[in-house]
Parts: sequence; C-alpha cells; structure tokens
Amino acid sequence: MTVPLEMAVGAFMSDGGKGAIWILSLNNSTFNVDSKLKITEGLNGFSDTLTTGDNPNGTAGASFGHALCRVGDLNGDGIPDLMTGANQQSEGWGYILYLNADKTVKTYTRINNSQGGFGLGLSPEGRFSRSISFLGDLRGDGTIAVNYGGGAGGTGSLFLLFFKPCEFNQEAGLNHWSGGNTLFTNWSHNAQMLTSDSLTFEQCTFKAFETNAPYMTYNFNDGRCICKDSTAILASSSEMSTAFTNKCNSFIVTDTDELSSESQVAVFPNPTKTEMFLKIKNTSFTENDEVKLFSLLGQSLFTAKITSELTKINLTSYPKGVYTLVTSINGVLKSFKIIKE
Repeated sequence: MTVPLEMAVGAFMSDGGKGAIWILSLNNSTFNVDSKLKITEGLNGFSDTLTTGDNPNGTAGASFGHALCRVGDLNGDGIPDLMTGANQQSEGWGYILYLNADKTVKTYTRINNSQGGFGLGLSPEGRFSRSISFLGDLRGDGTIAVNYGGGAGGTGSLFLLFFKPCEFNQEAGLNHWSGGNTLFTNWSHNAQMLTSDSLTFEQCTFKAFETNAPYMTYNFNDGRCICKDSTAILASSSEMSTAFTNKCNSFIVTDTDELSSESQVAVFPNPTKTEMFLKIKNTSFTENDEVKLFSLLGQSLFTAKITSELTKINLTSYPKGVYTLVTSINGVLKSFKIIKE
C-alpha cells in the first residue's frame, strides 16, 4: 500500500478570523487532493477557544494557522507533530499540536507569556508566532531549535527557542508522589475532584517543565496532574495514579569541566574518542557515592561506585553522540554533558 503524501496548509482568516489548518492527503501520482481534514476550534480534537474580536491592525480573530512548522515526532508515539500559532490571540500564542494517526489532534500545548516555559513579556502588537521555521539540532546536543517571529511593542524580533528532549521515567505499578512541596496541581485530595481543567499527559509534562518539578503524578482516567519537588516520596496509589520522574529538571546541577575552588568535580578530556576521567577534590568517600552515564533521552547506560579521587570511564563501546554523566557525592548531584567523537 502506497502511503499518501500529506501537507498542512493554514487558512488563518477562515471561521470569522479564528483561523484553521487543513491537512491535505495528496495522490502520489497526480498530486490531487484525495482527502482533507480541518482543524480549528471545536473540530477534530482541537478544543482551545480562539478569539474573534477586532485587532489593532484592522483584522479580526486569532489568526490560528498563520504559520506552520513540521517538527517531527515530539511525544514519541511514531506520528509527526506540528507547531503553529495564533499570532493575534492575546500577545500571540504558539501551539504544539500532537497528532493521531488519522491526523486529528490528540492533544496540544501552548507557548505564550505564562505557559510552555517561554517566560518573556510580549505585547499584542508583537504578534508572536507570526512566522515559525524549523532549524533542527543547531547545538549538537539533541535539542530542537525553532525560530519564532514577532516582537514586543510592534518591533521586529526573532526568537530562537530550544526544545529539550527529555524522558519521564514511569515508576512500576500504581503510585503517586507523597509529601514534599506541591509545585502545581489541578486536584483536591480533600474534595476528591479536579480544581481546574483536566490535563492530557503531554500538558502535564509541560507543567512539570514550567515548575522545574522532578516528580510528577498523573492519572490517565481523570487527567489529574500533580508536580512535586525533590523532597516527595513514592507511595502506593489507591486511585489508579501513576508516578513519573522528570529527567530534565535542574535539581541535578550542571557544572563545567574545569576544577575550581567552587567546583569539586570535573571530567576530562571532553570531547573524547575513547575514555575520560572523573576527578574529585575529595579524600573521603561513602558507599553511596557513584557515577552514572545516561543517553540523551535519559536511558541509564551504566553505574559505578566512586572510591578514589580519579575514576576512569571507558566510552569505547558507545556510539558517537552526546551523553549525560551524573555524579552523586555526599548526597550532592552534579551532571556533565559528555561528547563522544
């Protein structure tokens, strides 16, 4: 069976200015449109509310679909996803659309002044997300670089956003993170009900990113999402919840490869083709001191005990690429980006 060619096309002035996206399936021989699917507010899985009011530039509506960008499979389900925007929705909103196999929207996340980890103050005149373009792995560290156009106060600006790949490791069984400090929640344990909208799994992981939460509890039945700090502990769940560990949070502190009076750990040479050394300004070690190597997606590759000031790490058997080395010494975690040439 021949897989049809597919193309996403924006129609940003349709539906009273709300805007829409059409997914067109093309004939491989004639390139005529064999089938089409429309994505807009309340249609084919996209449930966000788009504005319809007048804009300062004389147009009306959110202009959803004004710019489009194919960014590959972002949530690891084997289906390509889309980035788009509604550049006249408030200060201008970016959207990541996670698609199903039939090209309907599985779920979505927003990028704006308060969501998606963007963290910049934008004004409506800037029309953030008016243009979007995919750049790929510019830094060679596995992050995805995407250009977003739109500036503050009506001036032209280009924002280069880096989207970091990350793994949320699921704890075996039905569990939740108990105690600690709650960084985000949409669930009331006392009332046993949602306090705000139900979230999809992808939306919950974005909340974990935004709050820099190392631990996340998610319930696939009711969409509850609870993000905790590193003092939380794992406990059995009687409510069918699932516990996850966010491998990208910064409670694992990054450091440089140079030893200094403030840095007690260093790795060298970096990059390396074969082996490297872990050097530690410490003469006293405990049985819990260890070093771990992770792939860029968070897969644990090896673990070794630290018993001396100099530890050799052999990378000969690993393919070229970027890795993360994490040390745990006297209960303090540090991580290093490692490059195998």
